Amino acid sequence: MALWQDFDGLRRVVQGAERSVDIVSSFTTRRRAVGMQHYDPLDGPDCEEWLALDEQERIALARDYHGSARIRVPNAAMHAAMHAIVETQIALGDETPARRTAERLMDEGLDRHEAIHAIGSVLVECMTDLMKAPKSGRDPNVAYFAALERLTAANWLSGR
Repeated sequence: MALWQDFDGLRRVVQGAERSVDIVSSFTTRRRAVGMQHYDPLDGPDCEEWLALDEQERIALARDYHGSARIRVPNAAMHAAMHAIVETQIALGDETPARRTAERLMDEGLDRHEAIHAIGSVLVECMTDLMKAPKSGRDPNVAYFAALERLTAANWLSGR
């Protein structure tokens, strides 16, 4: 999955945040049909079930989790979108280094939810760099994947 595809999806989420709130309840029926009724970043979703959901359903599940866990975040739509993007990259297995990075971060002492946040912070940083830089035609995944390889639990914890 390309970083830029994720970025375009996130832009649609942020631009349509009000709309996504209105349609969250419509995903309940489909979630039941697919088999996924809730999301817990500490356990992680079944990869096949997660990938069977569409992007808005994944975001709704992440948003539902944080709401029911009473976890306050500055921007719930953005936070849920980051979870959805990182979980999707993990579910894709070896197509991205996200799964390997999450496993390494957990081996270094982070819980799975913290690992999702650490990877998400790298994603946001890379997306910010993309927005600031002139269009180069270079593959944006190269920088993102390299940053994931450099990410450690210690450097993420020190930067929080």
